[in-house]
Amino acid sequence: MSAISDFIAWTAEIDAALDRADIGVLLISRHFLTSDFIMGHDVETMLQRHADHDIIIYPILISDCTWQSVDWLRAINLLPKDGVPHNSFGEAERYQIMANIALEIAQMFHPGEEPATTRREDALLRKQSSTNRGVLT
Repeated sequence: MSAISDFIAWTAEIDAALDRADIGVLLISRHFLTSDFIMGHDVETMLQRHADHDIIIYPILISDCTWQSVDWLRAINLLPKDGVPHNSFGEAERYQIMANIALEIAQMFHPGEEPATTRREDALLRKQSSTNRGVLT
């Protein structure tokens, strides 16, 4: 295959994935904002689908960049809150932020259902408490 046909096939795969997506998680950085392909292709498609209520967009500010100069980013709820970049938090906070976002997304698809991670954590706690019976701590 030539480079052009590879690009066409790759673009077709991206288009198909964007057409099927219910949620778009956008990792906002200077690299994201300066990518002509992402901004001119992927984002345009997502914004149109978002305007048609066909996709929910989760923009996550990963690192400092000029996101305020982008009209659609100013108009949408950027995560983490208050436009503080994800990489400015400590490691534990970064994990918690991403876990909260993942939980929010999971609950959209399974409203009222307890997340699998919580079920696993509960099972581990039950197992630990049953093995610790009679043990003084």
